[in-house]
Amino acid sequence: MKSLILASMLAAAAIVSTTAPSQAANVTVTTTERAPAHRWHKPMHHVATHCYVKTARFHEHGHWVVKKTRVCR
Repeated sequence: MKSLILASMLAAAAIVSTTAPSQAANVTVTTTERAPAHRWHKPMHHVATHCYVKTARFHEHGHWVVKKTRVCR
């Protein structure tokens, strides 16, 4: 009995699912070509930064530690 009900529900779902696409409306999408927007770029200016690496050696907890720090002016 359960399989008969299941089979009839499956058949009804199959019929409904095949009739839905046949009733669909046509859709037309149109696009137009547009010129790409012109972007103004500022020229990159080189900024002279005077940087150097400051090295510090110190003894900490029985080990030598080298600390390098970048310094820009």
